[in-house]
Amino acid sequence: MPKFHVLDHTGDTETEWSRDNPAQVAEAKKLFDVLVKEKRHIAYAPGANGESARHLREFDDDAETTIFSPALQGG
Repeated sequence: MPKFHVLDHTGDTETEWSRDNPAQVAEAKKLFDVLVKEKRHIAYAPGANGESARHLREFDDDAETTIFSPALQGG
């Protein structure tokens, strides 16, 4: 079952969803868009078997795990 990990000041919030449930897929896409496009989080899918992580700019329902991290701000 695919899952999102949202890292923020509250810790690590995990959300699981099912690819077989169109309503859950729609909610997952909506959450992805809010986090990436509105809150400016960086999304990536960890690599498997030594592969590099992939930066995700669009929702990818094939990713088993997507991690969201707030963008770092310089000053």
